[in-house]
Order: sequence, then structure tokens, then C-alpha cells
Amino acid sequence: EAFKQRILAVDKIVLQRYADWFDYNVFNSYIKCIRHRQELEAAKVEDSFHRNLSSKEFNNVE
Repeated sequence: EAFKQRILAVDKIVLQRYADWFDYNVFNSYIKCIRHRQELEAAKVEDSFHRNLSSKEFNNVE
């Protein structure tokens, strides 16, 4: 998990700093790949948040 988080952190830096530097097919494919990975991870976090919120609301019902 720590390794995965480090990869995501590096991906974020690459997207912020270098995404528009080059116009090469390989580089553009790499940028698309890491952008997609960031979007997937964000969706997982958001989904987890909503599930936890729903679970807490369900458990607070008397």
C-alpha cells in the first residue's frame, strides 16, 4: 500500500508539472495512463467515503 501511494504521488507531480511539455506518442500515452490511474484511485476513495457515510447513517437509526 505504501508503494502504491508513492506511485500515485509521483504520478500527481508528473501531471502537475510535465503533462504539457512534450508532444510525443509515448509520452502522451504515459500521461493518459497515469491520469486514468489517478481518476480510478479518486473514484475508489470517493466510493469508500460514501459507503462509510451510508453505513454510519444506517447504524445511527434507532
